Amino acid sequence: SICYSDICQEKYPKALQSFVLFKNFLPNKEQIFDRTFPENEFTKDRISEWIDSNTAGYVMKFNDRFISVGYGKTHLALVIFRKDNSKFVKKYNKLLSNLKKKHDYSNFSFYTSDIDSDEDAKKASQFFLVHDKEKLPYVCIYDNREGNVKYYPFNHKLEITEESIHNFLTAFQNGKVERLVLSQNEDDAENDQLVYAKKNIEFNSSVRALVASNFHYEVIDNDNDVFVMFYADWCEHCHDVMNIYETLANILSKENHNLKFKKIDMSKNSLDDVKLSEFPTFRLYAKNKKNEPQDYPGNAMLAEFTHFLKNQLKDN
Repeated sequence: SICYSDICQEKYPKALQSFVLFKNFLPNKEQIFDRTFPENEFTKDRISEWIDSNTAGYVMKFNDRFISVGYGKTHLALVIFRKDNSKFVKKYNKLLSNLKKKHDYSNFSFYTSDIDSDEDAKKASQFFLVHDKEKLPYVCIYDNREGNVKYYPFNHKLEITEESIHNFLTAFQNGKVERLVLSQNEDDAENDQLVYAKKNIEFNSSVRALVASNFHYEVIDNDNDVFVMFYADWCEHCHDVMNIYETLANILSKENHNLKFKKIDMSKNSLDDVKLSEFPTFRLYAKNKKNEPQDYPGNAMLAEFTHFLKNQLKDN
């Protein structure tokens, strides 16, 4: 928030025409970018540095800001999910705080969340692949340093203690934690697509579902132009634009039989060589440029999609 108002000036006198960072998870713990300090030069780089240093907390509410800081930012995070906020929140916050104080985990961000607290927490649990509430509390490291998120689950047969989490983090740093690799069954993915098509679309769908095991064959190792929608089932915006993508596929696939439309649920499939910074991402793999796919840069509008594809494929 940029602070200009009289009310803001009264409560935060040092923040006039500056920035206040409000933390939902820490009431009355606002951070102020105090411009009276010499080091707080009013530049893009300094403000960005200040925001980054103050947004990585021990507890962070899952919302659009989390996606930007947590998923979009290439770093490491450890997450603890639980289903009883009052019983566990103090225990786990203290546990993570002690780890930060006693050990060098400066490259990690720590998060905790009550899976039933609100809709944001439910989306967060899906983002971190928590599908079975009986397995709570759930602990997982996610690694997005290379731009494609990787999951490393904690052994839930072990008690969650300061020592066990420290051992888990140490083993991860030494490359001794097994990664969770996801690959949806082809029939299940196609059935999901058929159910969606029957429920939401008046015409036969021209979009085909992909999974990790057939991605290269269906997208790279062929002579077709392939337009892929990378999405996540928990992403509401992805579902909002799905009908537009289906309509686009239905129209353009009739005009260009070599142009194929595919989609893949990245919450159920791991693709090491595909780097994404947001959901949904639309990417064109032209037949003569498979190694140089082009991301669609526009809005989710039929006319803009059409213009992009026709412009990119005009020489094909």
